[in-house]
Amino acid sequence: MTTNETLLTGLEQFIAMIDLEWPRMNLHSGGIWRNTGWDGVGYDFELSYYIQGTNTIRQDGTVVHVAQNDLLFLPDTIRNSSCEEGSFKVIFLAFQFKDEALKEQLRHIYKTINLQSKPLTLPGLEEDFLALITEMRSGKPSPHLTKHLFIHILVKIYRAVHLYHGKANSKTLKHEPMIQEIIKDLNENYGDPLSLAEIAERYELNERYLNQIFKSMTGIPLGRYLMKIRIEQAKRLLRTTHLQVTDIALDTGFFDAAHFCKSFKKYTDYTPAEYKARMENELHE
Repeated sequence: MTTNETLLTGLEQFIAMIDLEWPRMNLHSGGIWRNTGWDGVGYDFELSYYIQGTNTIRQDGTVVHVAQNDLLFLPDTIRNSSCEEGSFKVIFLAFQFKDEALKEQLRHIYKTINLQSKPLTLPGLEEDFLALITEMRSGKPSPHLTKHLFIHILVKIYRAVHLYHGKANSKTLKHEPMIQEIIKDLNENYGDPLSLAEIAERYELNERYLNQIFKSMTGIPLGRYLMKIRIEQAKRLLRTTHLQVTDIALDTGFFDAAHFCKSFKKYTDYTPAEYKARMENELHE
């Protein structure tokens, strides 16, 4: 069984367990951890999703390097986890079962998923995590909606991994290191004027062939992948800053405000102003 097949199996088991055992699960905390180091014992199962910066974590002696869009599944068996103060933001969900048999079942699933020290890079989950946390922090969180939002995150992860596994083949797998390097570059330098032609030239490949490889391994063309990153970053800036639309457009790699607004509307069905107002209304509800 390949690594992706094992990961898919673990995710299937996790989704089925949460669906069945939700009433006995305690999803007790979630939020955003910013820049501050930590040093302590792990008591809970966690999902950690990095939305900004980089970090180096030590978990029971194992060094884990994480960056923006990296996802970790952390079991409750970690005896010590620590990191230094830095420049990063990570969304976390912490949960537990009282029943020891269920704890052991979930530990086995987490071992199968095996994303404790090998993060999975997966853009596009920030808004899904924030929607769940917003519901958790509401005055009267709905158990049904909370469950739906939690499972939605897991299903989205599953579909992304399944798409990658289903599309890749022996011919394109040899290009995996290159594609991962390109993905890293896109995530770190989305604000620069990147183009398919420039990237293809850098790797001495035909543009069409590079795009074909990229799509076979991610499910979407390179240009659309970059656009999704830019839109997600723009969403974050609209939610968390008071920057003008023109400044956000330039910071996230768009030509100008008009190009940004047109693209944002196409991908979200909202103008930037409408999206910002919607997010502010949800926070105050």
